[in-house]
Formats: sequence, C-alpha cells, structure tokens
Amino acid sequence: MLLWALLLKAALCAAVGNVTRDVCKERVCSCSALEGDLHVDCEKRGFASLQHLAGPSSQFYHLLLHGNSLSRLFPNEFANFYNAVSLHLENNGLHDIVPGAFLGLQLVKRLHINNNKIRSFKKSTFLGLDDLEYLQADFNLLRDIDPSVFRDLSKLEVLILNDNLISALPTNIFQHVPITHLDLRGNRIKTLPYEGILEQISGVVEVLLEDNPWDCNCDLVSLKDWLENIPQNALIGGVICEAPTRLQGNDLNETAETDLCPSKEGADSSLVAPPTQDEASDPGPPPTASKTSGVTESQSVGGGHNKGRPKARENWQLKTPTAAATGAGERETPHNATCPRPCACKLIGARQGLGVNCEGKKIESVANLKPKPLSAHELNLRDNNIHTVKKKPLPRLLELEFAGSGWE
Repeated sequence: MLLWALLLKAALCAAVGNVTRDVCKERVCSCSALEGDLHVDCEKRGFASLQHLAGPSSQFYHLLLHGNSLSRLFPNEFANFYNAVSLHLENNGLHDIVPGAFLGLQLVKRLHINNNKIRSFKKSTFLGLDDLEYLQADFNLLRDIDPSVFRDLSKLEVLILNDNLISALPTNIFQHVPITHLDLRGNRIKTLPYEGILEQISGVVEVLLEDNPWDCNCDLVSLKDWLENIPQNALIGGVICEAPTRLQGNDLNETAETDLCPSKEGADSSLVAPPTQDEASDPGPPPTASKTSGVTESQSVGGGHNKGRPKARENWQLKTPTAAATGAGERETPHNATCPRPCACKLIGARQGLGVNCEGKKIESVANLKPKPLSAHELNLRDNNIHTVKKKPLPRLLELEFAGSGWE
C-alpha cells in the first residue's frame, strides 16, 4: 500500500510537471503594471527552458527574462508567449538561436539579446518576428552574419551591433530593411562599401562607427562621400584611420580624397591643369568640430572593449523621421541631396529630382563642390573655369552641362 501511494504521488507530480503554468497567475514571475503596460518580470529565475511556462493570454506585455540560463533557444521556445510585445534576453549565456525559436512572437517590436555569447546570425535566426522594429545585439561574439538574415524584417529601424567581432558586413544585408539608426562601434570593420551597403540605408538618422580599425585607402572614398551627404549630426563620434601609418589617427571627414587615394587620381596627370595661386595658398577648410548627439546616453557598461563608451541608446525612437510640415505648394529638398556651395538648387520634374545650378560661379574643380551633389538629377556647370574632370567625381549624375567652362 505504501509503495502504491508513492507511485501514485510520483505519477501526479509528473502530470503536474507537464502542465503549462501561467507565470502571472501562479506567481512564477513578478507581474505588474508600469505606466499602463504590463511587465512580466522573470529576471534571474534560473530558467533553462520555457517549455512548461506561459504568459498572460488576455493582454499584451513586456517579457523580461534577463539573467537566466537560456543558453540555447529551440524552435517554438516562446510559443506560449504570443502576446509579448517586447522580449529581454540579456545575460543568459545565450550562444545558439535555432531557427524557429521566435515563431509565435509576431507582435514583438523590440528584441534585446545583448550581453550574451552569440557567434552568428543564420538565415532564419529571426524567423517569426514580423513586426520587429528594434534589435539590440551588442556585446556578443558575433562574427558571421548571413546576407539574408534581416530580409524579412521589413519594419526594422534600429540595429545595435556594437562591441562584437564583425570584420565586414555582407552585401545587400540591408536590402528592403528601413534602417534609421545603426550602431557598429567597437568591431573589426576596415571598410564600408557604398554599393550593396551604404546605398541601402539612405534614410539613416544616426550612425555610430567609431572604434573600428578603419583602413583609409581608396575604398573609403565612397564612405567619406556618403558621410558628407547624410543629415547634419547623423554621424555620432568619428571614423578614425588606423591604417596606413601615414594617416593613423586622422579623422576621415578631415582627410582629403587625394590623401586617401594618392596613386589613383582618376585622370591622366598630363591633362591636369596646374593649381591656381589661390589653390596653392589655400590651406583648406578648418577642421570641423566633433559631432555629438543631443540624445541622452544610457548607463555605461563595463568590460569588453568599449573604451569607456556608453552602451547603445535605449531611447532611440522607433519611427522614421519626417521633416517639419512645409507650407502649401512648397517642396521639400531631400536631405541626401544637399545643395553644394555656392550653387543654387531646386526640385525639378515629376520625380522631384534635384537640379543644381552652378553657372558662372568661377568654379575651378568639380571636387570643390561641397557637399557633393551625389543625388543630383541635373548639374549645370556652364561658364566656369573647369579644365579637368576626374573619372569618378560624380558617379550618379544623370545630366551634366559644361558649356563655356573651358573644358575639353
């Protein structure tokens, strides 16, 4: 009889163990309303699996799971937490996310997987996160990123990847992804090409690139041009050259293209006109002050290779910026088509292309146009003093007018 009782008790315990437990009703976690939002706080509960746990089924909530032992996430790991709108998985020792782990979390807008041991993003790592807008994955061991990992994240605006081991971003990684805020600080990136990467984040509002071993050579000219044409103060921190030795410590924004690429002038040197007296004596524009952001930083994170930098912003806004409303009949000039000095610009045509009129401005070199009109639809350079045009000064212009410039 005693043996039968013990067996019955063991069977009942096993049955109870297979029952899904509501973490709020059974007080497995702390559930409370903060500013009208339900927060399900399961911090440091020792969870190694969520298989027999469930979140509230009648309302939306923020799911806080940092400081547990969720070292590997298996398919349908969060199937019982389908009402979560944000998910925190920091400091779990997480090293592997099996594709399908996030299935069922179609309402999640913010995912925090920072401060873990993740080494790679596979093709379907974020499968199921259809509404994701904010991804924070800093302070991991991230090295390998599949080119299509973000392809289905059509609402992703904020991507925080600082302090990882990334040496290069794959081509077309941001295709169809509306990135507005990008943090790549503290990685191993030496170059960022325009084609296939920078051209796909034309709507960027803030980008952080410091503390990378930038190789300031010809390949970085396109990054320099891109940085000159994004919104003012969009670059937070600086792009500081680590190589070659002659440019070590130089700020990319303050380094001339001829210094970046001295052996590739882009034109036959025999055709280049000698510098004018003004050009020979002109020391160039004064160094620009380091750009800073008006956004408050979060608390500093110790360890790693952050060099005292604050961690990624928690308060980056999750919406695409819109310019201030313009008056009736006015047209807004695109921010990535800033008008070069001393020219006049206006929007033209049905597609609202930018027309740049530099006629009669005594311009002696196309390279002197600052900022470069990379998105110009038309460029009028008549009646100037241009004698030589390099092969690739303005690669994206559709129409050029040099009449009367003395150019051959």
